[in-house]
Amino acid sequence: MYGVMLFIHLAGLAAWFGVTLMSAFLLMSVKRKAAAADLASSALGTIRIFNQVTHPAAFLVLLSGVVMIMEWNREGMPFWLTFMERAGGLTALLFMIVLSIMGRGLKKKLQQGDATVAAKSINTYVTGIFVFLLLILAVIFVVSMKF
Repeated sequence: MYGVMLFIHLAGLAAWFGVTLMSAFLLMSVKRKAAAADLASSALGTIRIFNQVTHPAAFLVLLSGVVMIMEWNREGMPFWLTFMERAGGLTALLFMIVLSIMGRGLKKKLQQGDATVAAKSINTYVTGIFVFLLLILAVIFVVSMKF
């Protein structure tokens, strides 16, 4: 059971991180190259696909992590495992909540048709994405170094 959960955890993490990173770069590219009319359409499509892939992947990482943690002896858990449990779980939950809220706001601004406001909103959204990417990398670093 642990091996299956570890596979789901790592596969979900790869999808979560990879699609998040590529969506950020795609949104930055769309913002720079698209005309005002195409900006909204391209950005909305990117955000829709981003949400459809990353939120379920983050949930799978969270769920499989909880299952794996439950198999450990709670008294003898090393720091890296406790950090993964707490910081990793919090990162996954905040990712799903914060980027959903930011995405809704960005969608509204994109649908208004003002390219300047939309570009600023895309910048804010992409900044939020990069903050979460750094948080994910921090958790991966602590866990892989087994501090």
